[in-house]
Amino acid sequence: MTSTTYQKALVPLLALLLVAALTWGGCKKDNNPAAAAAEITATDDAAESVAGAVGINNGGALDQVGDVLDITTGAGLAKASPGMSEISYYGTPATVQKQYDSTTGWWTLTLSRQRGIVNGVPYAEINRVYKYQFLSKFGAFLKNWRSVDRTGAVDTAYSVHHIIQSGTGTFQTRRLSHTLSSLHAEWMVTGAYTSTITINTINGGAYTRVASNVVTTLNAVRTLNDSLSMTFIGVTGPRGDRLNLSSKTGGTITGTYHATVSVTRGIVYSERTIDRSFTITLGGSRGRIAIGGRNYDVDLDLGEVL
Repeated sequence: MTSTTYQKALVPLLALLLVAALTWGGCKKDNNPAAAAAEITATDDAAESVAGAVGINNGGALDQVGDVLDITTGAGLAKASPGMSEISYYGTPATVQKQYDSTTGWWTLTLSRQRGIVNGVPYAEINRVYKYQFLSKFGAFLKNWRSVDRTGAVDTAYSVHHIIQSGTGTFQTRRLSHTLSSLHAEWMVTGAYTSTITINTINGGAYTRVASNVVTTLNAVRTLNDSLSMTFIGVTGPRGDRLNLSSKTGGTITGTYHATVSVTRGIVYSERTIDRSFTITLGGSRGRIAIGGRNYDVDLDLGEVL
């Protein structure tokens, strides 16, 4: 073989090797296991925090839905035994105080409750202030869910304007230690005269929590100072019945999650600011969180990713 012929044969081979090297290098960058694991771990932490914020037993959003289910009854939300209103695991009866403003038709309700055993897991301490107004089918306010006028006629509320004015508390799950510093939401509750109520976010009043979450997994501990916003879209539940509530709810919750991260033990993902959008689908005994391109099944009672 002449040198010229040899060189002609060598050029395609070198080009092939170059393409292979570039392709391998690109795949290595895109499929770096450490980078992939880092992204997954940050999203995992976001999902765990969102699950805690919606869980029933730890005073999450569905616990407030349960309170609305009680409010839209003749008895209303009142001090009740653990077997009646404090469902799912051992708890103390809620302490409830109410005050009515006859000029505006607004009730103000303050409650505190505990669930679980102090210093045990799971455990929750829950403090909430609600404002709500019963509305007739004509939009006039009523004092109670079912009221009697001067003529003796009975009028039942068609809807309830419900505001979560504030909230504080703590809860602890197997992986999450949570301290809530502020809470707010504004809902319109429709179908209050039927067996099923529907809750929608109104007036831009997204369900907003500001909290600190300490997440512990394996040998790593990190603190997420976070804010979470959730919009309720057609969330349904059985009026006056919060027994096995997680399996009786339906609808969709969309939201955003933001956190700043500090690591106290172990080496974890490189992200120090987490921003994720998510969608929670309710229906059945489990919820589903779609976040960061991944799907997570959630125990809606315990507020934990499964």
